Amino acid sequence: MDITVEVLKEVDVTEAWGVLNHPEVVKTSTADDTDMSVITPERVRDAGIIVIVGKFDKVIGAVWLVVPKGENVYDAHTNILPDFRGKVGMLATFKAINYVFTRTDAITITTNCPKCNPAAAMLANHMGMKLCYVKDKGFVKDGVDFASDVFYLPILEWAIKNGKIYEDNANKLNLPSIFGVCLEIFKYNPTKGAWLFNQLAPIYS
Repeated sequence: MDITVEVLKEVDVTEAWGVLNHPEVVKTSTADDTDMSVITPERVRDAGIIVIVGKFDKVIGAVWLVVPKGENVYDAHTNILPDFRGKVGMLATFKAINYVFTRTDAITITTNCPKCNPAAAMLANHMGMKLCYVKDKGFVKDGVDFASDVFYLPILEWAIKNGKIYEDNANKLNLPSIFGVCLEIFKYNPTKGAWLFNQLAPIYS
């Protein structure tokens, strides 16, 4: 199966509705009444939301709503159709995380997993995210309050664990493979790529 991820432009976010409004996708609202199943071009623009879709043999089966929280922190909301959960869904989520870390100014990705949806926490763990804290009444579903697990993933930990997937970049400059991820980021954000290089250099020098 061919699995790709891409960002939807503001005018194309309606393509995500089939996933966000699917009856098998958990519908929740955050405690501050932020309903992440309601997404419009205006909201994408005004809130700076990045809409990433996962395509499975060119069929959209997953949507990640990546919301800027300030200071290079982005909160990710994952929505995957039943037919694409499991291994293919995890692979697509991994690619989405790679996209956020290499193409945006993100230094930390967080995700808020409601206790009423244990599969969300399982996915966060599989992605290498760590539990930060438990938020009381973090989500509302069908009028009922649920606590939620808040996970986080810093770019430095992600790079050390997964950066070698970009080792071809490093090989061209005869550098240790870990620095390939810095070069990948540098293509899109030179300042961030240089910053990450300086973070990794003392460890791998």
